[in-house]
Order: sequence, then structure tokens, then C-alpha cells
Amino acid sequence: MSYQQAIDCIERGELSTALALLDGVILANSQQTEAYKLRAQTRLKIGDSAGAIADYTKIINREPTALAYLGRALAYVTTATPSSVIIDAKHALKLDPQLAAAQRLLGKMHRQVGQPQAAIAAYKAATKLNLVQKDKAAATDCLEQDNQLQAELNKPEMPPISSSRP
Repeated sequence: MSYQQAIDCIERGELSTALALLDGVILANSQQTEAYKLRAQTRLKIGDSAGAIADYTKIINREPTALAYLGRALAYVTTATPSSVIIDAKHALKLDPQLAAAQRLLGKMHRQVGQPQAAIAAYKAATKLNLVQKDKAAATDCLEQDNQLQAELNKPEMPPISSSRP
């Protein structure tokens, strides 16, 4: 059982076999952070958010990196805890303020929980970071999200239609 065999299985789409191999790698050496990371990513691919969260938590406890927090934030997206996504995305940004994906995720989650101003700020920050990093497609998407939110906020409210007749 080797880490490389697990990678090969993932590349072939044999995710359950890859998970079994990664379990063996971790069992043989529980300090193998890369195996936890690969297992977390694989668990996300098969929809095992709880398993991915557990693996990312182990990684964060050992090596709290921006990408580990972002990975766990992405795992939380499919759960009913948007606040956990926001917390982890903010932790990721504290560790790496240039992480455009974390800003973009913050925009999405703030929008989802009804915080349009915070979403707009996050999308603007993500747009700027993506432009600096020369990711035009991501910058364009973030800008479109920002513009859509701005339009929604600026839309005049329609007065209620009265059903009474004079």
C-alpha cells in the first residue's frame, strides 16, 4: 500500500480503492499529512463532507495552513453550517491574504446568509486578487456577482398592490 498507488487510483477514477489505500498509508504513519490531505480531497469528491472535515481538522491541528482552512471551508459548504465556512475562509485569509478563492467563497456564503454588503466587499476583493493573479475568468465571475448584488440592492421596492377599489 503506497501513497503513489492511491494517486494512480484517483487518476483512474477508482476513488474507493484510493481511499482504502490512503487509510493504509495513514494507519502505517499517522503523521503523513499529505495522505490526510489527499484523503480529504477524495472524500469531498465522493460526497463524504464529514470525513473530509475530520481529515482537514487533523491537518489544521498539525499544520494550520491557508489551504487546509480553505479545504475545510469547502467541505463545510455542503453542510448546514454556513458560519463554519465563513470562519474557516477568514482563517485562510489571515494566513494568506492573497488567497482569491477564499475571498470568492466568502462572497458566496455572505450572499447565502443574507449579508449583501459583506458579499459585495468579498467579491470586490476577490476580483482584485484574481486580476493581480491574471485569472481573468475568475475575476470576471466575481465582478458579475458583485454587479448582480449591487443591482439587487439598488432595485427600487414596489409598493404593495391594493386590492380595494374606490
